[in-house]
This record gives sequence, C-alpha cells and structure tokens, in this order.
Amino acid sequence: MKSVASQSGRHATARNDPLAACPHVANAQRLTQVDPASPLNAVGNLFSSYVLDGSHPCVMARFMVNGKQVFLASYGELGDADRCADACHNFYKVLVASEADSSLYSLVAAFLSQASHTEKALDRALWNQLNGMHQLDRNLLSWNSCVSQDPANPKFSFRGSGTAWYVVGLHPAASRSSRQFAFPTLIINRHAQLTALREQGRYDQIRERDVQLQGSVNPM
Repeated sequence: MKSVASQSGRHATARNDPLAACPHVANAQRLTQVDPASPLNAVGNLFSSYVLDGSHPCVMARFMVNGKQVFLASYGELGDADRCADACHNFYKVLVASEADSSLYSLVAAFLSQASHTEKALDRALWNQLNGMHQLDRNLLSWNSCVSQDPANPKFSFRGSGTAWYVVGLHPAASRSSRQFAFPTLIINRHAQLTALREQGRYDQIRERDVQLQGSVNPM
C-alpha cells in the first residue's frame, strides 16, 4: 500500500524528531522489521505466525506482514510510564520510515513482562499506556485536525507524533478470538491505512471474516 494521506499539523520527520537526542532513548534501538521469510526473534516469529494463520480475519495485517511493512518493538509491562518515551520515539521512527518511501507501516509494541490479568484490567492498562504516551507527545507536537480528541466521538483516533493512528489491542484474556495473543500487544497503524481499507472495500471483508471466526460482529 503506497498511498499516504497528507495530514495537517506539525509532526515528526527525518529533520524533526523531538526525541532524537533524548539520552533516555538514545540507545533504545529496539525496532525489528518483521519478515516472515527470515528468522526473527521469538516474539517476531510468534506475531508473524499469528497474523499468517489461515483463520486470522484481518487480510490487511497479512498483507502488511508479507510486504515487510511491520516494525516490532518489545517492552516491559503494559502501562509502565517509564517506557512512554521509548514508545513515542518508536512512533517517530516508524513515521519517518513511512515518509521516506511514501509507504504505510505498522508498529507492533509487545509488552513481555505483563502478569496475567482479566480483560478489563488489561484494557485499563492499555489506556494508561496510551495516555502516558499522549501526555508526553502533546507537549512536543500538535494535534492532528483530521480526527477528534474526544474518545466518545466516532471520529476519535489516537494521536502520536502529530499524526492520527488507530490502535488494536491483543492479549491472552481477550474475549475475541482474533485478539488473543501470547503477550499484551498494541498494533498501531496510521489512520490513513483505515481510510484506505474502507475505500478498497476490505474493511467489510475483514468484518465478515471475523463473524465467521467468532460467530458475532465485533462491537468495536
């Protein structure tokens, strides 16, 4: 997928990464490009197998993995405020990669130290993680005007690096089969990717496949 929608607002570029010189993240080069044809680390292998499983409903995820358009980073516990700068820095690196070759890339953030929790507790930890990243990012870069800042608004989208993103949460306790994964994981995609899915008719195809797998429509 090569079309990247233009988005207003100041955001991270190769010349404007507000965390590039931050000592806290200077050595945090944790991104791995997922390539199903080559051996990866254990987490990368698990994620690649999870997406490429024949029953997985998201055809776009399969397209992104096969196209080497997914970057993976491993962290500690979901909701850990100390990792917010690392996660934001990886946001900026993925966005720079997107702009460098006019492609869309996804960031997969896996949290490996998470203790076993209920779905509700993990959802709360997910929001804490995103909120911590937002609090840091909002002081560095402007809001993207193409989406709403209000989580209750249907047009709400997470903002990171001055760009709109949508986030899918995976974890072992997920009630949806398609969201069950070995570790709590955030799949963070450019909002432009969601727009392209709708325009190409693939969004409805994904929902139909999810109904076939789960037996009901995903309320999200």
